[in-house]
Amino acid sequence: MEEKDGMAPLSPTSSSGSGSGSEDDKGVHYGFGLGIESDLLHGTSSSCATFGSPPLSFEHPDGSPFEIVNMEVWTLTPCMTLEEAEKLELGRFFLEAHRQ
Repeated sequence: MEEKDGMAPLSPTSSSGSGSGSEDDKGVHYGFGLGIESDLLHGTSSSCATFGSPPLSFEHPDGSPFEIVNMEVWTLTPCMTLEEAEKLELGRFFLEAHRQ
């Protein structure tokens, strides 16, 4: 996804955020497009200059915390079968365990 403000995502270790917080020349504050706390039970969403997006929550457009009831996470893989994916993942575990 193109970053509208040229900023890279940055977040503290207690949460994970996508998009960066900033303030425009008119004093309008922009926060994370989506922020998820490390407990995976709470999140925030604000207007995001990085992605040029509005808040993702109609009930919390001010960036106030909301409860996460259900989360679906996807990833992309070069593998075509479950066996290929498991082999690739086991290879990564081996490399990480034997890294010097």
